[in-house]
Amino acid sequence: MCDTLLNCLLINFKLGFSITNGGMLVKLKELTPLEPTYYDRYFFDLFYLILCLIIIMGILLGVVIDTVIDVIKSSKTISLNKNKCSICGIDIINFNSLVEWESHINAEHNIISYVYFIIGLENKSPDHCDDLEKIIKNYINNNDSSFLPKDNTITI
Repeated sequence: MCDTLLNCLLINFKLGFSITNGGMLVKLKELTPLEPTYYDRYFFDLFYLILCLIIIMGILLGVVIDTVIDVIKSSKTISLNKNKCSICGIDIINFNSLVEWESHINAEHNIISYVYFIIGLENKSPDHCDDLEKIIKNYINNNDSSFLPKDNTITI
């Protein structure tokens, strides 16, 4: 069945990926080390296995790397303005000092805290929400961001 290298390659491609027929091992005769083609077949099978693994791993790694690059590119499109608060929209020039500004964006209007809060609300059952959380959850479900403080802060 596997007389020449080309014939073996074609049989491997035809039967190697076949699951319904039992695969390639059912069709090919098991060779013993005493047969003259044993080492040829052994190295061919080994080469074929290594080649297939390299190709499959290359494809998978290529897909993973492309996906990571796409995620990085899409995350770069969302840029935060360093001179304006992402929550309330107040400019840095309205604050008396840089320390006051840093405190405002890192404590009072920390965007990560808002994201955690919104994700927590989305994952929380309405039965376990208090009245304020129910109101904010209703705003979020209606894609309404008016619950966020616009041009309003305790600091100033």
